[in-house]
Amino acid sequence: MKKRLLLLLLILVLILPSVVFAAGTYHADITVSDNTSSDRVGVPSLIPFGTTQAVVFGYIDADGMDTRMFEGTGEVPYMVADDRVGILSETLLADQERGYRLETGYSPVNDAFGIIPGGGGYVTTPDAAMLEQADNFTIEQSGWIDTTSINNWLVRKLYAFRTYISASGNITSSIMGGTTWVTPTSCTDPGSIWANEAKAYNDNDADYAETTTIVGAGAWQTNFIEFGLGSAIDLISVRYKGNTNANDKWTQIDIDYSTDNGSSWDDGYQGACTPGVLESQAISAEGVNRIRLKGYNSDGIARNLFLYEVDFGQNTAQATVSAPGISSGNMTVTTGIVRR
Repeated sequence: MKKRLLLLLLILVLILPSVVFAAGTYHADITVSDNTSSDRVGVPSLIPFGTTQAVVFGYIDADGMDTRMFEGTGEVPYMVADDRVGILSETLLADQERGYRLETGYSPVNDAFGIIPGGGGYVTTPDAAMLEQADNFTIEQSGWIDTTSINNWLVRKLYAFRTYISASGNITSSIMGGTTWVTPTSCTDPGSIWANEAKAYNDNDADYAETTTIVGAGAWQTNFIEFGLGSAIDLISVRYKGNTNANDKWTQIDIDYSTDNGSSWDDGYQGACTPGVLESQAISAEGVNRIRLKGYNSDGIARNLFLYEVDFGQNTAQATVSAPGISSGNMTVTTGIVRR
């Protein structure tokens, strides 16, 4: 049997004295100011910039690599994109203004830019076939990382792996895809067709809620019964147990989920189910806080439906490794899975 080994490597980057370059040919002055009246760290700023025009008129190279960003005489993290320039202020105090200067015409040119996505922003890339739990791979990230930003991800493939700030100063990597069953915290019966609803989510699949209106022969219920959570989860499955009052004829189930407390719904699963058996269906979605379901009576006569249990399946870690005591700053974080 091959085992999976989860790796998390941290390499602190020493900032060496900058090479002295020839003075830039052109420059643009930029001011970043705080209007939140609170101190912040790792603040990204995206400034509109006519990059295409600057290239056409010969101010910068087509790839923008002949540029530098300065604060005073020191270089700072930045990037040049199609229509804007990004700057990272490692700190920005309450109501502070910081002045920067973009200069062009440098040689030798940069070989890469850091990625500055913007406040609350993410950088996404199409899924790669080799980034699976059964494969060997590493993902390397280099840059300024705020290790006090708890529960923020550095890299994530939702149901496979993630590296994130688990606590202040702690960087953690986890292999995901495990299931923890979460009991609903509320129930809504929009059609007023159920009795004893609390018995459908009391972690006891020996008792049950039951319909007060019979379901016609060979027919679906006309209304869903809804279950909610106090806070959203990353859903990986839904567990349930249902039956008719005789003859095991609850043979199909329809399950939807919501990420906005029932304002809108998405299809989760509609298909066969096993009467009288506690079973689950795989349904994967981020930020789920409600599910709803209804049953199908396949009998030749009308029947009452019994609902014994409903639970949310939360996506959880199967294996975890952490690196504690890491201060915010420039570093390289490598996430990897190795089979052995």
